[in-house]
Amino acid sequence: MTARAYGYVEHDGRVAVFAHPDPDAGTQIPGGGVEPGESPAEAVVREVREESGLECEVVADLGV
Repeated sequence: MTARAYGYVEHDGRVAVFAHPDPDAGTQIPGGGVEPGESPAEAVVREVREESGLECEVVADLGV
């Protein structure tokens, strides 16, 4: 099983979410698989950039 990482992207008290193209998937936060040699934090930053175009930094780890 591939490890997965997700990010809560907060700015001015709001959290970034998006509607998945599949209507059954609902509203989601950025995230995805952790690539070989990549830390979960690096994966979150990459996934946020790929899925939203936003640059971010990890400021807290909310858990595993």
